[in-house]
Amino acid sequence: MIALLALAAGLCLGLAFGRARQAGLRAERDTARAEAERGRADLIAAETRSRTAEVELARVSAALDHQRAGEQRLREAFASLSAEALARNNEAFVALAEARLAEAGAQVGGEMSQRQQAIEGLVAPLR
Repeated sequence: MIALLALAAGLCLGLAFGRARQAGLRAERDTARAEAERGRADLIAAETRSRTAEVELARVSAALDHQRAGEQRLREAFASLSAEALARNNEAFVALAEARLAEAGAQVGGEMSQRQQAIEGLVAPLR
């Protein structure tokens, strides 16, 4: 009888320890599942951030391309305008130089006439 009681007590203790062990294993499994779910959620969030960053990068790249194209157009417009301004300035300089040369020529011509008359005035008595 004692053997049966000891066997029954051992069986009860074994079942109690087995159930406690199963409960611990279930708790560990549930914890592992919760961690796996958190890991999946973190992965999904990281993928979403990655896609958002890719979209933003594409947007910034397009804006940069647009800005570079605008800068190129500005360079071309500036080169065209500066070439036109240089041509106009050259034309104005040439016209001004011609006017000054004509004025100087007329002045020199007048001085030549005066000198010729002065020389003739000096030579006339000698004749």
